[in-house]
Amino acid sequence: MLKSIFLPNRSNAFIYATALFMLFMLITDRVSPLTIVFAYVLETIIIGIFNAIKMGYTAKFGKLGDSTQSGFAMIIFFLFHYGMFVIIQSIFVFSFFKDMEGMDFGTGFNIINNFSQVLQLENIQYILGFIVLSNAGYFYQNFLNDKQYEKYTAQELMMKPYLRIVIQQFVVILSGFFIITYNEASIVAILLIVFRLITDVVIVSIKEDSVLLEKLTQKAYDQQQGTVSLEKIRKQILLFSE
Repeated sequence: MLKSIFLPNRSNAFIYATALFMLFMLITDRVSPLTIVFAYVLETIIIGIFNAIKMGYTAKFGKLGDSTQSGFAMIIFFLFHYGMFVIIQSIFVFSFFKDMEGMDFGTGFNIINNFSQVLQLENIQYILGFIVLSNAGYFYQNFLNDKQYEKYTAQELMMKPYLRIVIQQFVVILSGFFIITYNEASIVAILLIVFRLITDVVIVSIKEDSVLLEKLTQKAYDQQQGTVSLEKIRKQILLFSE
């Protein structure tokens, strides 16, 4: 099963490419460890934008009953809800890093100024550009090409990014703690990239007809003692995968 999860394939190719690019930029001193940390913070916004695009495409071309009007109303709600999540997360992250050497955040609530400083980190534009291209490639390969928009409603897609970004922000904060506390920033940044790679590859491997999906479904079914159907559990798990 591990081979089916971690072996590079069509579904996870963009995830591996992003991780390798970040490692290359870090090891060759083209970016600082702090740039890697904040690139993942900014990726949260990028993930939300692509999820809104998925919802819009599903509302327009899906086959599961969303009207275009209700679908786009759901997008507005998602952008508000997700936007509030990003704001709260950003306040917490900036407050956590406010005493970091080389940064002058002052207060976590000064979000515009703080993001402006982050965008001035050396070569962060290359990292962000690659992240955008990677997410665009993943969107085409695993959403459009696999016709995922025919399998969900816009409302169901609204919840898809949350598991990934909750894990992501937890790891960012944990990495920041070690960067601040210890003098091994590069090692911590490498571990962050590797951990994110593993997490994303596992999440992506939870797809229809996969061994991992069936194992998770059966385990959840046994815990529910058969009170919920296998098909319903399977779909709920898929909703939190990519």
